[in-house]
Amino acid sequence: DKHAKLLNAKANIVTGDVKDFLATPSLDRFDIIFLDPPYEMPLIPVVDMLPAWLQSSALIYIERPSIEGLSSVGGLGKLWRESRAGQISYGLISVT
Repeated sequence: DKHAKLLNAKANIVTGDVKDFLATPSLDRFDIIFLDPPYEMPLIPVVDMLPAWLQSSALIYIERPSIEGLSSVGGLGKLWRESRAGQISYGLISVT
């Protein structure tokens, strides 16, 4: 909430279980989603819920432990960019 105010962003900050939140899709579709779930959480079940939330040309930013990498989420779209910082892999997946 502090960061949203600092950036003057109209953000809806939700706390709770991500799978519960994604189970009821919004009427809006999004151009970009930042996916940074708890690192111990299996990512594929969350990724499988995203298509109902995305525009057809959406980008998804993902962070994961480097040991897991991002290749496991490639089924959602094309891994457009990937990099690494320390023990974290991060990248963009293009849905189109």
